[in-house]
Amino acid sequence: MTITRSHFVRCIAVILMPTVMACSTWRITPVAPRTLVEESRPTAIRVTPLRKSSVILRDPVIRGDSVAGRLERYGPRNTAVFLGDVVTVKTRQFDPVKTAALTAGTVGGLFLLISMLFWVGFAIRCDGDCSF
Repeated sequence: MTITRSHFVRCIAVILMPTVMACSTWRITPVAPRTLVEESRPTAIRVTPLRKSSVILRDPVIRGDSVAGRLERYGPRNTAVFLGDVVTVKTRQFDPVKTAALTAGTVGGLFLLISMLFWVGFAIRCDGDCSF
């Protein structure tokens, strides 16, 4: 089977797609938790309550005086945090610097791998009698 340019481009696209889409970071939101959850409806938020470690809530909702949601690490388990205890709220946002770095590293690694495969193939075909 020969590898055509079309196959090569598809393979590169499949390898690079997750690296371009996956880079994000948690950033503090300047908006009050109630306003954020009710108006923006984020899929997940990272809440840091007083005297406790932060928790990531999936599908957050406001219930009375608390923000509630599914705990990310524990599956279907729900929890709520009193809004008065919330110190910071963070949302996940796209990070272009991390994306560029990961993409450049992936492309560099692919280039190195392809170069090595080319030279190994060249050396095997030459069998010691090749000159440049």
